Amino acid sequence: MYILRKYRKEDWETVLDIFLRAKPDEMKGSCKIEDIVPLDKDKNLLNSFHNSIIIVAEYENVIVGYAGYQTNSLISFLFVDPKYYQRGIATALLTRVISEVGEKAWLLVAKNNFPAIKLYYKNGFKKVEEFVGKYNGIDVCVLRLALIPKLESWKCR
Repeated sequence: MYILRKYRKEDWETVLDIFLRAKPDEMKGSCKIEDIVPLDKDKNLLNSFHNSIIIVAEYENVIVGYAGYQTNSLISFLFVDPKYYQRGIATALLTRVISEVGEKAWLLVAKNNFPAIKLYYKNGFKKVEEFVGKYNGIDVCVLRLALIPKLESWKCR
């Protein structure tokens, strides 16, 4: 059984490690592995992290994943330790975040991140738009997904 709880400062090193090991799966087909920047070295993502409410998932007192959201209903982070993929952790984290954010929840996902897109669609998200965004100066195809697209929550920043 997984325990979901609020992030604590002492979780930082584990969060960094999970990010570094899971980010290549997120970006597969979107950029080269050597283009991936650690969370603590990526100014934009680090700022987003500090502006997010973070929930961590623990299994046997070990952090195995985390998710985050911002006050504008953006789901800003969802990462699971690759050793714990396919165990329902991402679903549990996403369900928790949706319960806190509500129907205005929206997110951005790399178009090639098929496992994440499948998870989001399964949990009620719908495609709003597709566009080319930037990841550390590299063009990346991105999908904007929302629980209720007509709310246009992403415009309420």
